Order: sequence, then C-alpha cells, then structure tokens
Amino acid sequence: MPSDRPGLAGKTTILTYIQINAAKPREKAWTLSDSQSLYLVIQPNGSKLWRFNYRFLDKQKKLHLGGWPTISLAEARARRDEAKKKIANGIDPALDKKRARIAANGLPAMIGPVS
Repeated sequence: MPSDRPGLAGKTTILTYIQINAAKPREKAWTLSDSQSLYLVIQPNGSKLWRFNYRFLDKQKKLHLGGWPTISLAEARARRDEAKKKIANGIDPALDKKRARIAANGLPAMIGPVS
C-alpha cells in the first residue's frame, strides 16, 4: 500500500512493536496498518485486534486473526500469509476457520459447499 507521506511514494509502511505499544485508545476504534492488508484495530476499551482484509469470489471479506499481545506481530503476519495461500488455492480462510471451530466442538461441518 503506497504511503501518503511526501517523499515516500511507492513505499510500503510496516508496523513495529514500538508503534503497537505506543498506540493508545481513542473515543472511537481506529487502525494501524501493516503491509498486505494486515492491520491492528485499537478499540476504545484498549484492546488491540489483528484483522486481514481480502477478496474471495469477488466479495470483500475480513478475517479476524486474534488479539495483541497474544498474537504477536510476527504471528499475525504468518497467519496472514497462511490465509493468502488458502485464497490462492480457492479456499475461503474465514469459512475454513469457521468449519474448524465447528469440527473442534464435535458438530458436523454443514457450512457451505464441500470442497
């Protein structure tokens, strides 16, 4: 994602641990962007949540990756990369995550078409 700061055209910005730790809650939720559609949502209550935006079958979707600091910056990037591999293989990562959660609870996965 190109930067909107002068002199940095064409460059991507990536998050650092310093930026994440310094991020303070505001009246409304706000985001800190990393690279390749990964970002951190800072909630008014102070929680920090990893999200990944992607397109699947021409629909814009959002994958919830977990909360900071439980999910580190490196782990969030790894999860984003895993999701991108699934998308490349024709698998919706959000639907796959939901199926896995249902299977872990011992219920039959009856969500969407069988791949």
